[in-house]
Amino acid sequence: MKTHLVGFFSHPVRAVLASAAAAALLFAAVAGTLPPRTNVSFAFTISQQARQETSDYSYDGYYALRASELVADTMISWLSTPSVVKEVFADAGIQRTDSEIRAISGRVFRGKKYSSQNVVVAYAASDAETAAKLYASLSRHVSERARTLVLSPEQETLFIVSASEPVIAETRIPPARAALAGAFVGAFIGLACAYASWRPKRLAA
Repeated sequence: MKTHLVGFFSHPVRAVLASAAAAALLFAAVAGTLPPRTNVSFAFTISQQARQETSDYSYDGYYALRASELVADTMISWLSTPSVVKEVFADAGIQRTDSEIRAISGRVFRGKKYSSQNVVVAYAASDAETAAKLYASLSRHVSERARTLVLSPEQETLFIVSASEPVIAETRIPPARAALAGAFVGAFIGLACAYASWRPKRLAA
């Protein structure tokens, strides 16, 4: 058996083509059996609810803009905070151990600030039902927490954070793309094996 393998890999072109074809079929088959992933994206809008009492209103717009930027930065930081992630999952009815929460914090929810008043959040879930539960829990927790960030002297919130409707889409790995990736990997393995089979003969010569 070993002799046949060595003989097979002694022909580089045949080895590369056969390995590429086998890996392409394997990758395509695996991609076809994988369950779809549900990707979710939605935006938080930060709106000024009331004007803070200042002695110089000519600068109040600038201060409000800077304050909304700080609110946006704080909201993004919550998405990576283990305690917040734990609360979001628990409120959504999804059980996770503390070790699992620590492992996924910083990766499960991805936030990006597009402007001082627009934060976009994206995440993936195993199915549409789980995705919807996480959206409801996350949007509620972030909005409620944001109410306490910037307060007037009368302890009234100055900013309101509202979530847009989510965009939910199921995605699969296209078998053709998986096959192409497999072909590259297989070709590399075939070339490496052919080289390993050829090198001892060269050294012996």
